[in-house]
Amino acid sequence: MDLSIDGLPDGWKDALRGGGFVISGVTAGPTAGTAQFEVDVPTSATAGDYPITVRGKTPSGESDLDITVSVATQVDSGINLTADFPSLTGGPTDTFTYTLTIENDTPAEVTFNFAGQGRRAGRSPFSPSAQAKANTVTIAGGDKSTVSVTATPPADCASGQYPIGVQVTSQNGPSGSIQVMANVTGGRRPRPPPPPTAA
Repeated sequence: MDLSIDGLPDGWKDALRGGGFVISGVTAGPTAGTAQFEVDVPTSATAGDYPITVRGKTPSGESDLDITVSVATQVDSGINLTADFPSLTGGPTDTFTYTLTIENDTPAEVTFNFAGQGRRAGRSPFSPSAQAKANTVTIAGGDKSTVSVTATPPADCASGQYPIGVQVTSQNGPSGSIQVMANVTGGRRPRPPPPPTAA
């Protein structure tokens, strides 16, 4: 079956793929043949519904598949990031371990990368639960995975609350962030603010 695309708006790009290659047709044997239709929507596209037709032609006839691409003003990031216990309490020699659940709400498999941001207690290694010492995790479309994030404060850490930001990103895909809290107790007392200087 020869395949073609009709009705693609100006400035949009499309590709038909099979087995990772760009194709213009597909052959069906004892089982159905499959092809992947990709659409690259430009950032200048206005919100609305765009009808596109995939046309298939064989020596015995033709068949059309109508598709509607809906462009929204604002869409979900495609990732849901939650923490079982977003706030933990411990001493300056304790290791704070947070269990995060990453849900991939996109239809495709995505590899996520981790990065941490925080003050003194926030410099921490990140390890997906199934891959010790790794900083990436691959999640199938519509699936989720549990990740352990640890943070170790320095020995001279002062008592107080320390926010730790966790960013989850992917190449050309969804991204998200979450903030957890480390409540350090039993540490040294915070230094008092310096007295105001005379004008």
